[in-house]
Amino acid sequence: MESDTEPSTPVSTLEATPETEYENRIANLEAAPTQSTTEYFSWQQLADISERLTGLGEQYGALTTVCTGDYVALGTERGSVVVTDYLGRVKMALGSAASAAYGAVSALAFSADHMVLVAGYAQGFVVVWDWAKGTTAAVSRPRQASDSPDAAGHPAGTAITCVGFIGASRHRYISGSGGGLVLYHHIVRRLLTTMSTQPLASDGGVLFEAAALARGTHACVTDDLGLVAILTDSSITIVKTRHGVEQQYRAGFQTAEGTRRRTVARRPYAGNVAWQSAQRIERPATTPAESDAMLPKLAYSWGAHIHILAVHLDYNVSGNGTALGSAAPRVQFERETEWTAIEDVVFCRWIDPTTLLYMTQSQRVFVFETQFAQETEISTAPPARIVGRAWVTLTTGTEAEPSYAAAMCVHRRRLFAHCGSALYVGRLLMWAERLELLATQGQLVDAIALATGFYQARTGQIVVGLPRVQRAGDAGQLRRQALVGGRLADLMRRALQSTLAVDRTPRATDAEVRALATVCVQACLALSDMQILFTDVFESFATEPYRLAFLETVEPFILSGAITRVPAQMLNALIDVFGSMLSHVQRLGAVLYALDLQHGEFDIDRVLGCCRKLRLWRTFARVWLDLGDPIAPVASIIAAAAQENDLLDQEQLEDEAPGAVILDYLDMVMRGRSYPDGQLLKPQARAEAYSARVAQLVFPPATDDAKSTFHTLRALLAIDTERLLETLGHILNDPFTSYINLIVKPSSPQASRDSGRALRRASQVKSLVQVVVDALHALTMAAHSHPEQSILAPRQIGLLTSFALILYATRFPLVYLTDATVSEWSDVLLTLNDTSTRVERENAFELLFKLNPPPVYADYIDRVRCAGFFRVLEHIYYTLGQFEDALRTFLDHPDFAQ
Repeated sequence: MESDTEPSTPVSTLEATPETEYENRIANLEAAPTQSTTEYFSWQQLADISERLTGLGEQYGALTTVCTGDYVALGTERGSVVVTDYLGRVKMALGSAASAAYGAVSALAFSADHMVLVAGYAQGFVVVWDWAKGTTAAVSRPRQASDSPDAAGHPAGTAITCVGFIGASRHRYISGSGGGLVLYHHIVRRLLTTMSTQPLASDGGVLFEAAALARGTHACVTDDLGLVAILTDSSITIVKTRHGVEQQYRAGFQTAEGTRRRTVARRPYAGNVAWQSAQRIERPATTPAESDAMLPKLAYSWGAHIHILAVHLDYNVSGNGTALGSAAPRVQFERETEWTAIEDVVFCRWIDPTTLLYMTQSQRVFVFETQFAQETEISTAPPARIVGRAWVTLTTGTEAEPSYAAAMCVHRRRLFAHCGSALYVGRLLMWAERLELLATQGQLVDAIALATGFYQARTGQIVVGLPRVQRAGDAGQLRRQALVGGRLADLMRRALQSTLAVDRTPRATDAEVRALATVCVQACLALSDMQILFTDVFESFATEPYRLAFLETVEPFILSGAITRVPAQMLNALIDVFGSMLSHVQRLGAVLYALDLQHGEFDIDRVLGCCRKLRLWRTFARVWLDLGDPIAPVASIIAAAAQENDLLDQEQLEDEAPGAVILDYLDMVMRGRSYPDGQLLKPQARAEAYSARVAQLVFPPATDDAKSTFHTLRALLAIDTERLLETLGHILNDPFTSYINLIVKPSSPQASRDSGRALRRASQVKSLVQVVVDALHALTMAAHSHPEQSILAPRQIGLLTSFALILYATRFPLVYLTDATVSEWSDVLLTLNDTSTRVERENAFELLFKLNPPPVYADYIDRVRCAGFFRVLEHIYYTLGQFEDALRTFLDHPDFAQ
């Protein structure tokens, strides 16, 4: 061991640069032309240093190793170490005639204060340089074959592949050689300067890398342990070096359950290890526990597999569940994350406490965010090939991937690399730089889409410079939105001006226009700023070549409910453009159907006129209902249904068929629901009022002129009698209709006296069921009594009479009808000349007889036989005790004969 005895010859007399901060030293690089840039990553050449590499190589030998800190240290093949600043000015050249025998510099590392260097050499030497003074602090010589087995040092001729200082110390450091030997060195300064060397690992395997935990920006109990991680081809080991060497953790390489795998072919070995030092410590007043995210972490890779160990502090060191006062906590290591890269990892380093940067065998660079288990490829290739060093293969003869630790390093979020004959610095682009880069390249659509993702924190990519969002509405999200919102709006305006400019040559293609419209709509929705969408964006697309494309782009956002209201100008544009194209008529109906059309915000006459002209009856009915008038659409739709057979393009407008629309409309409104979505109308009083008004329109009080009184009901029957009755059944079976009561004023005293209902009420207030039964009774009686007026067809009379009687029998089984009313119903059912409704009429007549038995059954025998109601006739004979006639009737029944 040698100490402070080997002076170095300085080759520069320049004073130390006044800049002491790293960022200031390379600030001039930020404005320099970019050498190679991807969406996420920028490579720039360190031009000043690179220009001097050729001259330095001629003087000191070719570059073999690079290390960066506040300065740049360059190791050469002749054993010299040249220290420069980032402006390329040489500060010191370390080396002498004696050090030339050390061999090429194979490993370099700065101390925490960047004023001391430890260098490893190809012949097994390890030297600590006080480079500011140009002297050596210590030299560890290799162990010769003739030395005793207990002699300290690496085997002679074995290249040192890794070195590093422990914590913030200048006097404690490690060195490792490819054969698997890792040594811990400690320079002891007392009366005489001495150095102790102790092996940490010597398992005879292949050493991939060894790394010492450096001191972080805040103190941590791990700083007092002197932790060192040792990665070999068979295991990962962590040892402490302070106060005695002791193993803290060890694990062999086994794929744990749940590891995220990718198919990776067999390749030569590769391995890397990297510490992330403690960055922040918080100790609440009531507990000594420290947050996991603030403590050191260790990342290591073996082949394509990446593992991350987290440090945990166990304060319960007494063993009985209580803390031991001020006793130091026990340090534990637990697996936090595992990941499998697409190919073997040859270099990995932390760039911040939650982001790991790694490079694969093909020199593709990725970042992995441990907090979200999210991987992003940031660079497919460096500007030039990065040259690795095959120290492990040369030392052990084992085929392994070259070591890139001597050619690459990470310092303060930047990646430095020796590429070809130059030095490059790479960095992740800030979010604003990424947006500006895309905009400068003319990719404004991509820039808007990316900014929208930034705003919503949904990019699925690494993002630098924006607060992290832990949960919706937290301070991080609000700050992020404040930062990105203005930039996003500015990008939209720039894109609209450049893409849709009148003097642009050539004009934007339809695909470009639609892509721009899509990202602008998405951006406005993310910003919750419809004002921009309806002013700047819509007005930019208002010219004829682009208007259709914009409206077709907005359409799916309306249909999905993302946009529910639009200004009058856009609504008019939709009506004009879509309404003028036969292929877009149905689409216009769907858009109008989906929009929330508020009274006073649109041209009512224009919308209703468009719906009537284009036969968009669903929207027509919906608009009137939203305006508070449930009666207005009925007459128009019924009139359109009467002409339904004359409509053109009926298949295209099938969903808007007026007959189907009006029956669905009645079904929903009379059941207290909005049309056409079927949601319950609120408040309840509004729903009841709408239902009652429609019921009074369709089922008015009877008058002497049934043909005109029941005009609406007759028109509905003409559309589809069976479906109308089915709809009425659905309406009356809804519990809501039990709340509907109508005040019915008789149109004449005679109508009041002729009421056939025995149930008396204090006032003319009837339930909806009563109103329907009374209306159907009055209409069928008038139609049957005056067939010459053609009020109803025979089949309609039969169906309505049967429906009304069944409804009466099921809803009012205890209410008796007068003999005159029973006679009227019976006369219609028995004498109607319509065989198609015989079954329905027989069922209704049977119910009528059971609920209102006639005083003399024999009076009905001939009429019932003529009507063909054999089941009723059989019932009459049984009631009269004429069993032989009953049997004969049973045998005469057509069903029995078949």
